[in-house]
Amino acid sequence: MKHHIKKIISIFSSAMLVFSGVQGSYAFADADYTELMQGDLTFQIYCDHAVVSDCVKEVESVTVPREVSGVPVTEIGERAFDTCRMENVELPDTLTLIRDEGFTKCRNLTKLTILEGVTEIGAEAFYACGFESMQLPDTLKIIHDSAFSTCKSLKTIVIPEGVTEVGALAFDWCLSMESAILPDSLTIISEGLFGECPKLTKIELGDRVTEIKAGAFDNDRALRSLTFPVTVTKIGERAFKESGLNSIIIPEGITKLEEGLFKDCRNLRSVAIPESVTEIEDSVFSGCIWLPEISIPASVTKIGFAVFQDCYNLQSVNLPDTVTEISDNLFESCHSLREFSIPDQITRIGEYAFDRCEKLEKSQSERAFRKSE
Repeated sequence: MKHHIKKIISIFSSAMLVFSGVQGSYAFADADYTELMQGDLTFQIYCDHAVVSDCVKEVESVTVPREVSGVPVTEIGERAFDTCRMENVELPDTLTLIRDEGFTKCRNLTKLTILEGVTEIGAEAFYACGFESMQLPDTLKIIHDSAFSTCKSLKTIVIPEGVTEVGALAFDWCLSMESAILPDSLTIISEGLFGECPKLTKIELGDRVTEIKAGAFDNDRALRSLTFPVTVTKIGERAFKESGLNSIIIPEGITKLEEGLFKDCRNLRSVAIPESVTEIEDSVFSGCIWLPEISIPASVTKIGFAVFQDCYNLQSVNLPDTVTEISDNLFESCHSLREFSIPDQITRIGEYAFDRCEKLEKSQSERAFRKSE
């Protein structure tokens, strides 16, 4: 009975706090924070810190205070400024975390400085924001998926030393991005990291990168060259698909060229494949229309489907003795291919392997036809 009375008193006390007349302040009976409205901002007040949880959508400029109700403001909460129309935000030096979608779709936001102290930026935190530049603090450690995706005016980014994780698609569809510098502390280039950045001309990788994941630089048509650190041992499928690379030196340590790795790289004219490579997967160089020749090292034992399909200007290719099969569509539409010796060890020539290779000598094409039967 006493317990029941205490529960009623607790509920009544909470209700009194809600309607106590303290302007803009109330508490939830089932939560450990008090919600406070102050100016254009709403805060969640905990015992030792405060979180910005909401903002008036129509406000043009915002200054987030260092402290409210005697505790420091340490976080921008999820969707706190979602679709707000403001042009300028001033953040405090007490901030340590910007949560998921904190400033998502703030398309008018052109001025923002993230001060030292912030260690983590959440997923889609600045998705589709309007700023041209962003200086990231040296205290930063993690940038989550799509954090700056579709920031169409962002021109350059320098990720500070100490950042160990940048999530997938973090800077994809940054249509004005021209340069990016990555730190030595970042060892993995995530999936689609700078995909669809058509103006990206300069990318500096850190010295300790070990892996570049799928689609990392997909459709970066202005990217002409890239220097790989010697530590790279894996490059994912379509990592440079439709990029503007005109020459590439694949680093020693790579054992497989993944599917579509350089597919439709229409400016590619020079490729160096190291002796460490043993497999070339499907469509790796398909659509590289200006690639004139390529040398395949003796370490390669497998060449996949349509690897050189639509390489219109490919004139010369050597196949090492280690390759025993010419796969389907391997040289289809290589209109300039003139010289190709089919090694004696070849046991199978796939369908359409030399289809529309009009300049290939008749004796060679007839032999190819006989072997494919």
